Amino acid sequence: MPWRFRVFSDGSMHELLEFLKSVYLADTPAEKVKQSKASAYDERKKQCSHIIAISAFIDPSIALPEWEEMSAVACAVQNIYLSLATYGIAGYWSTGSMVESSKVWSFLNLGEQERFMGFFYLGVPAVILPEVKRDPLGKRVEWIGGKI
Repeated sequence: MPWRFRVFSDGSMHELLEFLKSVYLADTPAEKVKQSKASAYDERKKQCSHIIAISAFIDPSIALPEWEEMSAVACAVQNIYLSLATYGIAGYWSTGSMVESSKVWSFLNLGEQERFMGFFYLGVPAVILPEVKRDPLGKRVEWIGGKI
């Protein structure tokens, strides 16, 4: 299992958000700083209960391609997504420029064999979303050689 999750809550989550805001402000040219984006870090303190830092551990002793290990991590995150509604929790996975930041990697204490894949933000939904109408299965699946 290549997935690694670092879960931030309470004070550690606020510390993480302050750090991310400071990285954004320090690494973004002044003329490109968007006040709404900077303020979003403060808003997340009120909106989120937890933030999960997602990474993939790439074990060189296992002969699997890196993309396969990272795909396994994405599947683990999908499992989190699928369980949220059951608990009345909202969430989203966010990547962006922070994924490439050596400052963020250092803050998270990522090892050399880890690949940072973003943050998953969790909190209570602000609104109740209507049920989504899904496309028929046949629109996305092609059966070759018969159906199960």
